[in-house]
Amino acid sequence: MNNKVNNVLIKQWLEDFDPENSDIDDQSDDGDIENLFNINADVLENNNFLENIFNETELFEVQNIEFEDAYDNNDDEVQNVPGPSTQTSRSKKVIRDWKFEKNNFVASDVTWKSFLPNPPLEDYTPFQYFKLFFSDEMFDLIHVESNKYAMQKNGSVPNISYLEIRQYIGILVYMGVVKMPASRVYWSNNCRFNRIADVISRNTFYTISRYFHVEDNAIAKSPNSVGYDKLHKVRPLLNILQINMHDTPPEERHSVDEQMIAFKRRSHLKQYMRNKPHKWGFKVFTRAGASGIMYDFEIYQ
Repeated sequence: MNNKVNNVLIKQWLEDFDPENSDIDDQSDDGDIENLFNINADVLENNNFLENIFNETELFEVQNIEFEDAYDNNDDEVQNVPGPSTQTSRSKKVIRDWKFEKNNFVASDVTWKSFLPNPPLEDYTPFQYFKLFFSDEMFDLIHVESNKYAMQKNGSVPNISYLEIRQYIGILVYMGVVKMPASRVYWSNNCRFNRIADVISRNTFYTISRYFHVEDNAIAKSPNSVGYDKLHKVRPLLNILQINMHDTPPEERHSVDEQMIAFKRRSHLKQYMRNKPHKWGFKVFTRAGASGIMYDFEIYQ
């Protein structure tokens, strides 16, 4: 719509324009105009027209080179002039081109080259199976370090005996099978559990729990030191347990997988895995046999 209005106004101005009454002086010469057309005609008829253009282009390039040299000589004068920013607001995404190659499948050698152990002459009792992994060395470690920690804490030894340590570990196993709301309920009058309450007193159980230790605090590393182990509080016990597992004669078929030790209390090692039956707890990588026996493990930290 605006273009049509402008065209009408321009046409009206041209019709109303009177050269005789114009205030603009006629400074052009008709002869100059004719000479201009004659020059253009001569250039177009000249066979060397394109060659002249190329020559002029070469001259222009030479002049540019001389100008650049002169500009380079004055770098000291213009080096402080800020240039345009070349940084982009967003980094470029690297696109990787993956190529797949077809190769012949080479199967690994899975031939069983060891020997299977002979079955025991008699069936092991649950306690004998337990002693295969939880050896007497572990009971000795707990007995020594617990009394040492009690001495460091209070200045007096609570006289925790080796037998009481063994009874304490057995009670923990029982509590994992027969569960009650709180540990004191096993000794209560209404819900007394004789298999635990008749072994040791409630005060002895709580005393051992208070001073239970497997590592000497005097040699423990600080969290900021090199080689700090988050599991240093139980590492001596874990090392003995792994040695006992390695000494167990292996079977033919093994599997490596992860397991969850259920735990919901406060711990910096606690993990959450929503697809596991026990979603909260300690994640452990294990190597177990088809029989269900664990031969090695590593706690994730």
